[in-house]
Amino acid sequence: MILGIDHVGLLTDDPAGVGALLDVLGMGRSVAGCADGYGVACEFWTSVHRSDDHTAIEVVSPTRDGSAVDELLRTDGPGMYHIAFAVDNIREELTRLRKHGLIAVDQEPRPGGRPGMQVAFLYAGDPARLLIELVEQETDEATGSLGAPAAIHGEGVAGDEMTPRPRPATAPLSRPPRGR
Repeated sequence: MILGIDHVGLLTDDPAGVGALLDVLGMGRSVAGCADGYGVACEFWTSVHRSDDHTAIEVVSPTRDGSAVDELLRTDGPGMYHIAFAVDNIREELTRLRKHGLIAVDQEPRPGGRPGMQVAFLYAGDPARLLIELVEQETDEATGSLGAPAAIHGEGVAGDEMTPRPRPATAPLSRPPRGR
């Protein structure tokens, strides 16, 4: 079941510049990591004023040539990238949404940019033409919560690099073709 919005992804080749903007907007970097299989760095920013709101802005930037986002940055430039929904069972939601006509980019869930995060991307064609990410976050045993970032504003913040996770290559993460 979809539990709510986990985060909104912004694509950029200038994460420091986007970070400065998010700082002005009252956001603080809570977790950073890499989704190595996609060749991207992921910084999650949450409100510094509302500790009860774990909805995040994810700043996505390439870490290498040939990353899954290179072509999109080259053709469309930086900007809105995807909307991510927290789910309680990523495999069930992936199957359900495929049955409703969404196009799976990932056939199976993959490790995401936060510790304990599994993700899968799908396209919603016309009229939305939207890249959707499903996110299943391991339950935090201390709080029992699902989908919350692993660290909030400076305490236990992951470094810019997480332990690399070998993953098979995936299709480029770009917008779906028109008419689909």
